Amino acid sequence: MPDKQIIKFCGANLAIPQVRLFYSQFCLQHQDEAHAVQLLKDGKKLVTDDPSMLAELSRQLKDAYQQLGEKQLYRQELWQLLTEYAPADEMLFSELKQSYPTTDWPAVREQLLTAIAKNSNVDLKPLYVQENLLNPLLKAVVAADGLWDLRIYEPLLKPRFSDLLLAKYDHEVRKMATTTGTRRKYQQLVGILKRMLAYPAGKSTVQAIVHDWQQQYPRRSAMMDELSRLNW
Repeated sequence: MPDKQIIKFCGANLAIPQVRLFYSQFCLQHQDEAHAVQLLKDGKKLVTDDPSMLAELSRQLKDAYQQLGEKQLYRQELWQLLTEYAPADEMLFSELKQSYPTTDWPAVREQLLTAIAKNSNVDLKPLYVQENLLNPLLKAVVAADGLWDLRIYEPLLKPRFSDLLLAKYDHEVRKMATTTGTRRKYQQLVGILKRMLAYPAGKSTVQAIVHDWQQQYPRRSAMMDELSRLNW
């Protein structure tokens, strides 16, 4: 359609966020960056109840700032995306990192991770992996309930923190054993014990657990039977 008709249609329908997004792209393609930026900034103020649309408007706005060479505004928009609209997004995190000199990034990263962490629902572990921050990764894995995160990050952490990971296994497997279950559950517990045996101090730890369970749960015949199958 002719540009005039597109502009007229968009102007009449700016209340629709998708139209606003389209129009801002249209403006950028026609080198009207200032109008595109204003459309997106206004859009962010109007769509406060739609997180996904807020994120999309913000993504387009940071791209517009980058196209304009507005490095500081570009970084600010990326920061807001990472801390509010798309918390801890790995690709956006990498994008922000690439905008800083290598020497400046560690300090910025520390501030950014602290800001993201204020949102209690955000999982920072993938970012710790991306940045090879093993100490905070270990802390997060140990603090998490259950063994799911330990299983995911075990290959990365085990070479340096085998004792702490083994202690986490010890704590979780003992907690799991406090409630009775089916034979299938006891098979799962023995499976965890077998995994623990692969650790340097695994054998002595597993022996202590088995001894304690034999004292605590002698009437759980299925459990005792499965423990007897444990190959040392």
